Amino acid sequence: MDPSESVSKTTIADEPALKTKWASLFFFTTKRHVAFLVLGSLFTVGAGGLVPVLALLLGRIFDAFSKFGEGSLTTDKLMHDISANCIYLLALGMIIWLLQTGHFAFWVAFGELQAKQAREKCFVGLLKRGIGWFEMKKDGISALLPRLQTQIRDLQLATSQPLGCVLQKLITFATALALALYTSWRLTLVTLALIPVCAAVVAIISAKAQPSIQAYETELTRASKLVSNCLTNIDAIKYFNGQKFEAQQYSTKIISASRWYRNENFAQALEISCVRLIIFGMFVQGFWYGNYLVRAGSLTLAGVVTAFWACLQATQAIEDILPHVIVLEKGRASASTLRELVEKAKAHKPVADTPETLAPQFCEGDIQMKNVTFAYPSRPDCYVLKNASFFFPAGETTFVVGRSGSGKSTLANLLMRFYAPDKGDIIIDNTPIQSLNIDWVRNNITLVQQQSYLFNESVFRNIAFGSRDYKNITESQISSSLHFASLHETVRNLPDGLGTVVGVGGSAFSGGQRQRVAIARARLRDTPILILDESTSALDYTSRSTVMDAIRDWRKGKTTIIITHDMSQIKDQDFMYVLHQGQVARKGYRQALEQQAKDTSGSALSAAFGLEDPDFDDQKRADRGSNARSTDKPLALTPHLERSGSLRSLPLSPISPSFQNALSFQAMTRINQGLQTSATLSCDTRPIHQYAETVASAGNIELNKLSRNYESKTDLGLTPSSSCSWSRDFNSESSDSVLHYRKSPNRQRGSRVKKGKPSYFSIWRILLTVIPHLTPRGRILLAGGFIATLIHAAATPSFAFSFAQLLSSYFLPGNRSRVALQWSVTIIGISIVNTVSSFVMHFLLEYCGQAWINSLRSDAVRRILAQPKEWFEREENQAGSLTMCLDRNAEEMRNLVGRFAGFLFVAAVIIIMCIVWGFAVCWKLTLVGLACAPVVYSITRAFEETGSKWEKRCNDSGEVLGGIFSETFLDIKTVRALTLEFHFHRKLDRVNMQTLKLGLKRACYSGFFFGLSNSSIIFVYTLVFYYGAVLASSLEYSTKDILTVFSILLFSLSNVNAALEFVPQISSSLDTASRVLRLATLPATYSHEDKGSIKITNPNPLKFANVNFTYPSRPNQQVLKGLSLTIPANSCTAIVGPSGSGKSTIASLITALYPPTPSPSLYGSPSTITLNGHDINHLHTPTLRSLISIVPQQPTLFPTTIAANISYGLHDPSSPLATPENIRLAAQAAGIDEYISSLPAGYDTVVSDGGLNMSGGQAQRLAIARALVRKPRILILDEATSNLDGHSMEQIRRTVMGLVRMGGMAVVIITHAVEMMEIADKVVVVDGGRVVEEGAYGELMSKRGGRLRAMIRREERTGIGS
Repeated sequence: MDPSESVSKTTIADEPALKTKWASLFFFTTKRHVAFLVLGSLFTVGAGGLVPVLALLLGRIFDAFSKFGEGSLTTDKLMHDISANCIYLLALGMIIWLLQTGHFAFWVAFGELQAKQAREKCFVGLLKRGIGWFEMKKDGISALLPRLQTQIRDLQLATSQPLGCVLQKLITFATALALALYTSWRLTLVTLALIPVCAAVVAIISAKAQPSIQAYETELTRASKLVSNCLTNIDAIKYFNGQKFEAQQYSTKIISASRWYRNENFAQALEISCVRLIIFGMFVQGFWYGNYLVRAGSLTLAGVVTAFWACLQATQAIEDILPHVIVLEKGRASASTLRELVEKAKAHKPVADTPETLAPQFCEGDIQMKNVTFAYPSRPDCYVLKNASFFFPAGETTFVVGRSGSGKSTLANLLMRFYAPDKGDIIIDNTPIQSLNIDWVRNNITLVQQQSYLFNESVFRNIAFGSRDYKNITESQISSSLHFASLHETVRNLPDGLGTVVGVGGSAFSGGQRQRVAIARARLRDTPILILDESTSALDYTSRSTVMDAIRDWRKGKTTIIITHDMSQIKDQDFMYVLHQGQVARKGYRQALEQQAKDTSGSALSAAFGLEDPDFDDQKRADRGSNARSTDKPLALTPHLERSGSLRSLPLSPISPSFQNALSFQAMTRINQGLQTSATLSCDTRPIHQYAETVASAGNIELNKLSRNYESKTDLGLTPSSSCSWSRDFNSESSDSVLHYRKSPNRQRGSRVKKGKPSYFSIWRILLTVIPHLTPRGRILLAGGFIATLIHAAATPSFAFSFAQLLSSYFLPGNRSRVALQWSVTIIGISIVNTVSSFVMHFLLEYCGQAWINSLRSDAVRRILAQPKEWFEREENQAGSLTMCLDRNAEEMRNLVGRFAGFLFVAAVIIIMCIVWGFAVCWKLTLVGLACAPVVYSITRAFEETGSKWEKRCNDSGEVLGGIFSETFLDIKTVRALTLEFHFHRKLDRVNMQTLKLGLKRACYSGFFFGLSNSSIIFVYTLVFYYGAVLASSLEYSTKDILTVFSILLFSLSNVNAALEFVPQISSSLDTASRVLRLATLPATYSHEDKGSIKITNPNPLKFANVNFTYPSRPNQQVLKGLSLTIPANSCTAIVGPSGSGKSTIASLITALYPPTPSPSLYGSPSTITLNGHDINHLHTPTLRSLISIVPQQPTLFPTTIAANISYGLHDPSSPLATPENIRLAAQAAGIDEYISSLPAGYDTVVSDGGLNMSGGQAQRLAIARALVRKPRILILDEATSNLDGHSMEQIRRTVMGLVRMGGMAVVIITHAVEMMEIADKVVVVDGGRVVEEGAYGELMSKRGGRLRAMIRREERTGIGS
């Protein structure tokens, strides 16, 4: 099922969509669906065909009353005729009940089948796509997947009830037209003469609206991309105060999309209003000709009424089609996009499916790569490998080293066949790799990547995935792998052991724990070829040495390729390749190469061994002991902005976002010059940074431009929150919801926050949120829309009354022509007024509906970003579910105002007018009709409740399906490397079938009430007609009054009946609206981040006092236990310890991602974290974060420019920190400037989605540049050198030392690297959530029995080091 990855780079990029075709709606129809389609069509034909029979019966009833009014029919004869016709009406109602039930049930089932097939084909189509296709998606795969679910939903809606209703209305039109032609073909042709004009108008306007529909979809996709990236990287957004900026970016995209929707809405409103004008106006011309035929004796009054009523039903059928056409148009556009995805995927035939591919019985593991040249599809002109040749002999372990970006990881990508080389050959066991079955390749090669991706399953299942027979794996097999990866103790301490669910991507585990799970999975897999790509970089010393020893023992006699920058892993007799700029710079045994490196200073080889500056190692410790503020060279003074007596204030907000981005690890540069800082302070105590105008050259980087000077003599003190803070003054009620992604019997009780009862909003409660979310102008437009709706609603009974008066002129004595002319003119006037009001109603209500959801979307994103980190860890708040809710659910929600509110208002106004009018004309007959209202309402309510109940279940299941898509394709490399395509395909099939079953049940239950609600109107007709005959026969009321009430009821109830057809869609919109409102009404001040109000300008020193902490998502697993720690100002502190000991948790608490657990500590003292003497809970969080920069453990980049990535958080363009010069200085300090400058677009180069076009080291250095550009007062490096080669690490060491020398900054290094510990003033050893040892590195290393010494010496004793 895997594709050939050798897709041409010119064909991978996004391509224009195919021209939309109506046939696309049936692209996913299979033979199995035909039965439902045929049965649904038969029921629809029957239901549609019987509707004109109602016209025939009504004609007979009106004829009987007319003859009675003329005196040509006796009372007994009237009662006999009316009774007979009422019996026919009852029979007709029963038959329509049955037919409408079948019509609804089979069409809804057909839509469910279409959606199931679309999910299946799209899933398979995506599986067939090459990795390059995912990399080249313009808006990223994270935006594609939610839009894909929305498009499938659009297809489902279009091919269910709306398509059936359109077919039914077409049948109704055809049969009504046939009846009218049969009754009087001449009158019918005259009456319907304008129908061709109507059809032409609809076709032209529909064609004009198509570009706007497609443009709107495109803009929504981009908006989804923004919010998806934002939610996926929420840590980074919070670290750099990006919430406000991200919300503004999203709002801008939504507003841009709404402009296209306005064009689409204008066309649809114009289309509907033109049709209404033609329909209303044609009755006048028809009447005059009908009057002529009656006078000429060519037609009876009954014939005129029958023909008129049949024509009315025909034209009303066309009018009723128009709202459904809007749904069909969206479905057609979505179906065409889905069809394009599937059809183009078919063009990429899987290599494994071709008979030419080979699957040898054995794999020896002999690998040759000859003259390989390769460039990634996203950068076709930038070659990562250039004519490189390698030989990895079978049964041997070979190392590959080199600087970041030299092409090391590309080797693994090519061997796994994620890509195909542009030139050269890759040969496995003397067979070209392209000739081998791709599943065979991946089943014989295991790749363990640095960023180990885990699936949202239990620990057991994640490890078991390493086996092709993962279903039958036993605990003893898993236990063996756990011991191998030194993971058994960690798993034993988990609340549910092997049954513990690791979270999306493994979020519940630390980086080292994730790597060990991946290593355990590789051990269970035990393939002939193993590739380790920096797979132990996040492990502590003990774990790393133990795991490497175990790997060497395990891999004896098996081909192993270890990609690393950690030279301590390589023994003297290990063979290694040194890569430099995509070429093999050296190859040989370590011992020989190391000697060569000493003789070739400045070469790529010496850089690999970290020998570029041998004097530095001897000098660094001496320098660290000095308080001097100088470096090896004299500091070059930098021009500064003049300081005035009153400090100049720059408009810097405590919240400083810039563009969508997350954090990554980057390297830092070697600094030849020292640091000097200048900062001015504004009156609101915010530090203001003076900008040095002199730009340092690449060879002479001045660190003074990357730091702050805090030696101001002014006592800054503290200030409460002011206008600088990000205002969150929304008042709302919180509302819990459960959107289950998955349910597992193995889930531990504490692994997810317990979810409450789902919220469900009534339609009135939902609609009450409209006015508060509109601007004053929007409220005026909404009022105008409802005024137009009121006029439009009044037009129907007014037309009915006028038409009744027009018909009564047939049997009135006196001047019939004058009366007819009078009411004909009245009808024309009503038609014109109705046309204008219809256009205004549809346009303004849709406009306000769009403005409403724009506001709700913006509020929802703003409030989501205001939630604490633990909120995002809940299962119902996964990024994919939230993105789909903001996209698809909001689109359906808009219909409540744009379409359904108007219909409901019209129905309500019509009913009220009918009641008032009816009581004025004939109160007894009206009262009988009104007595049926509770019954009709109860039936409608039951229909709505049933539909809502099953709609919610289907929507919940749909979100599970969306989660499977996300889990499969967001890290498609891991899925393919483990050949898990079949597993996720089967998982999709299982949930897809469950969703289908739910949909079929919904179709049956809802169909019953749909048929009953439709036929109930006919039952009301029967009762009213019979009682009308009783009243007429008693001569209590005149025939004219009774006919007037009849006309009002007939026209009005036909509109109410049309509104009933939208109940299923209303039910769907109510459920989706409830989901959106859950987000839009989240509490804005719920987070601990909003509690503090004190703004400080200097956070140092930092103190932890008896701090306890437990992650809210894992309440049974305490991470920190009475931890006490002090980080002084102007110091460098290294925090070390085993994986999972709580090191990264300390960083999370410093940046206020979580509050410390308020429980008392082990010693009875409260848990407190203080910065400069102030409790962190009392500090203004955005201000605090503006003083801290962090390079987190997981590097993630947003798909924007490199410059925007670095300057993220500096959204104020006037800030001197956001200038191109300062950005470049930060990049130089991080050692990434040389690489960026080598790119064709330089700093304007766009990083692909997820940073796919950058190596791990490059991404890490980019994140370090982002941290430095802000000139923080606390710099946290959380394993920031784990992806870096020796040369880059040395640059970081020098940068950190220079920053600390200059003062004003505290540096916290969370690390496993000895080289980083050596430069620290103090090393703090953390284990089990406590500080077990602290002191200077030399002091701790000389301490007998010390924890640090034990960790370091263990690694030395293993013999892995040279």
